[in-house]
Amino acid sequence: MDDGRPLSRERSEAWLRVSLANHRERGWGCFAVSAKPSERMIGFAGFARPPERPGVVELIYALGADHWRRGYATEVADAMVSFGFEKCGLTRLEAKIHPANKASKRVSAKIGMSHKGRRTNDDGSSTDYFATERKITPSAVAASSGSMGFRNPRSAFGFALATRFAVGLSASKQKTRS
Repeated sequence: MDDGRPLSRERSEAWLRVSLANHRERGWGCFAVSAKPSERMIGFAGFARPPERPGVVELIYALGADHWRRGYATEVADAMVSFGFEKCGLTRLEAKIHPANKASKRVSAKIGMSHKGRRTNDDGSSTDYFATERKITPSAVAASSGSMGFRNPRSAFGFALATRFAVGLSASKQKTRS
């Protein structure tokens, strides 16, 4: 995933288990991303808690290459930031981006993230870190609880993130209970 290659079936199943556990325990995890009106999954987006950085919540996303350079990543990431702050009560979101990934750096800037530094990984490679913090007050969040909480409620992706998650999660729970 971090290297741009698809996960193996085993790693995908393990990631799904972690994400479902996050949904149960925290009320958030990963979502399938599909463009309306199609039912076809074009990627994923969500939040992760990196084990090597306790207390940190990362924004993560990936789209199939045939969906790059259309503004989809920005729209999805923006909807996830709104969802995280307004519906999940998160106060800070971070993102790890490979230094050569200029497209993801542009997305992070467009959604209000700022560069926080570069770190050297155990294998000698580097990772850039970006973050954004909640800019609205808790009372403003409470006042918006009747809406979806996304900055653009008419967005095909914002709506798909909210509705696809509910359908996907309940279907997954049904399968694991039988």
